Amino acid sequence: MDWTTIIVTVLTVLISNGGLVTLVTLKEKKTAAFLDNVTKLIDQWQEIAEERKQRVKELKDDLESKDKKIEEVIRDRSGVRDDLDHTRTSEAVAKILRCDNTSCLDRKPPFGSNDKLISNE
Repeated sequence: MDWTTIIVTVLTVLISNGGLVTLVTLKEKKTAAFLDNVTKLIDQWQEIAEERKQRVKELKDDLESKDKKIEEVIRDRSGVRDDLDHTRTSEAVAKILRCDNTSCLDRKPPFGSNDKLISNE
């Protein structure tokens, strides 16, 4: 067998079976497959980005609700602190003005006094 016979045989096989068309279009098929894969990848990343945006929004909403709760607790604690301060002040004044001898005529303040020393209002 010489080289011409081999080449003619190979060309005949390639042309009759569509091998020549396959060789010519192989690069186009690879490019099309690559572009298809890139498109799928982009779609997946866009989906991931949308999920992240939704998660960020959920986290921001949670943070805002927690901030509101914290502010409410701080306001409540401030009110309780003020009430406790008034109560402790009243107790301290009562201790200071307490007279041990209740039958004493020099008691200060005297019984029946309508003057208020501390107003809680």
